[in-house]
Amino acid sequence: MRVLSYERRNLPATIAGAATPAGCETGTHTAGANEIAILSGNVTLFNASTTGTLFYAPIYTVNGGGTTYAVSFFSIQTVPATMSATVHGQAAIALTEGAVYRFRTEVRSLGAAFTVGELVCRGLVTIAKQ
Repeated sequence: MRVLSYERRNLPATIAGAATPAGCETGTHTAGANEIAILSGNVTLFNASTTGTLFYAPIYTVNGGGTTYAVSFFSIQTVPATMSATVHGQAAIALTEGAVYRFRTEVRSLGAAFTVGELVCRGLVTIAKQ
């Protein structure tokens, strides 16, 4: 078993479109035979400039390619103006032996962009044998 993790605080942050906030990703992992990745992560926003809606998804790349979503549906949380909110997500994926993976957080807003005084992301990826 292997554990990859990240924790990052971004001051301030703007939530707009789809993005991986700075530092919200693991190092790489080269998959062994019969491995799975169990992803768990969250994003906490503090002191929103206006009421906004945060969408969160655990994502990953394989061999440096494009983004793959580890879930079919986003986790969603309304962030009231001047308040805080946390959104959490989990997923499990089968890994392909020899492929190189990097696990990330994706956040996006619904509608207009909004700014927060602080964004904290945390991720924990457990690599286990099936």
